Amino acid sequence: MEKINITNIVFSFLSASIVPIAIFVPVGLWIPLVLSSLFLFLNEQNKTIYLRISSNLELLLLLFIVYAGLSLLWTINFSYAKEFFFHLLVLFLCFKILIVHSPQITNLYKIKMLLYYSFNLSSIIAI
Repeated sequence: MEKINITNIVFSFLSASIVPIAIFVPVGLWIPLVLSSLFLFLNEQNKTIYLRISSNLELLLLLFIVYAGLSLLWTINFSYAKEFFFHLLVLFLCFKILIVHSPQITNLYKIKMLLYYSFNLSSIIAI
């Protein structure tokens, strides 16, 4: 029996669910992203791989998030700014987890086709 690659299953779930959710319920777009990254995070044995900064673009994004966190010190509406900062931080961490795991995809063609069919089916239903 062939070993099941968890990363392929998670990215297949993302590619099949992200377009219909984006078209029909855009407010819930964060749900598959957070669930997928949480599942990959809990499944990973070596959690320190998420702490590495692998590119200058990632460093720039991290500096932006640090700046947004520091701007909480001089904001007028602290509760709204704190909530907005938390949303940015969660999205950054989710994308970081997915980017770390993306090289582990072994069947990229299948994931692309799922995304393609998901987009076409959602577009036909929306019309």
